[in-house]
Amino acid sequence: MKISPIFALAAVAALALASASAPAAQQPTGQQPTGQQQPTGQQPVTPQRPALVDATVATPSITIKSSQSKLARYKGRVLAFNIATIVVQSIDNPRMVWSFQYSLELHNRVADMLSAGGYQPGDKVEVFCTPGTTIAVKLKGKPSKPI
Repeated sequence: MKISPIFALAAVAALALASASAPAAQQPTGQQPTGQQQPTGQQPVTPQRPALVDATVATPSITIKSSQSKLARYKGRVLAFNIATIVVQSIDNPRMVWSFQYSLELHNRVADMLSAGGYQPGDKVEVFCTPGTTIAVKLKGKPSKPI
């Protein structure tokens, strides 16, 4: 592979230009370049690191009241119901299936429901949950008699 003479000349010119425009080397702190006198009565300027700041977390002075958002509601038929989850199939779209876990308050009520028979597959139920999650807060619907 041959290097063209124009390319070599351009590379040398670029290096020369880069070295000419490089900043001058800095003097060690406290020393002035030759030929310059330091003003009387002033200390030489030395770069210092900023003092370390005690990192404490400040509490905000503004309190934001969270408004109760509406619960998301899912209507459907029960496919499975146990102590951990409830699986619901949509009434409108049979291909849509949701699986919900229970909140702590609802978990105790579900345990009581299961001892009395609980929801059976095919029972109509409404599941209320917080928007954006799959944690059931409330169940609405009449459980059928156990088989």
